[in-house]
Amino acid sequence: MSGIIETAAAALALSFAGSVGADHFEVKTFGPSLVQVGARAALDGDYDKAERFTRRALEEPVSYKSKAIAWANLCAIAARQGDMAGAEAACDAALQENPASDIARRNRAALRYQQGEYALAQRDLDILFEDGADAGAERLRAAVNSARTQLATAR
Repeated sequence: MSGIIETAAAALALSFAGSVGADHFEVKTFGPSLVQVGARAALDGDYDKAERFTRRALEEPVSYKSKAIAWANLCAIAARQGDMAGAEAACDAALQENPASDIARRNRAALRYQQGEYALAQRDLDILFEDGADAGAERLRAAVNSARTQLATAR
């Protein structure tokens, strides 16, 4: 399926114990071959291999869009490994590389949701929705809105 974007939303099955935001992360198996190998390793649950190949992809001379995809994938991989600071840095790097990257924006929103930063997650989702959104972003937005409502009710 070379050249076709394969989006693997929820396929990572990111299982943060007791965490509801885990299935909102996404990796894309599109771009240069190292990005594809890294993404497929993540989908297979081999996060060490996924990180290794994705970082190698970042060292290659590729387009800014491919670099943004690699950084966004690294965000999801780092989150799965429990490295939330690394995940945030990777998402931020992806958005610095390509501010229009939907996957980076969605992954950062998922990370912020995961960390209970609902207002920041909502801000990322609002930007994402300005350009239109897919079903994965719709589910994440519903989860963020629900969490914000529950938080407001509990106060």
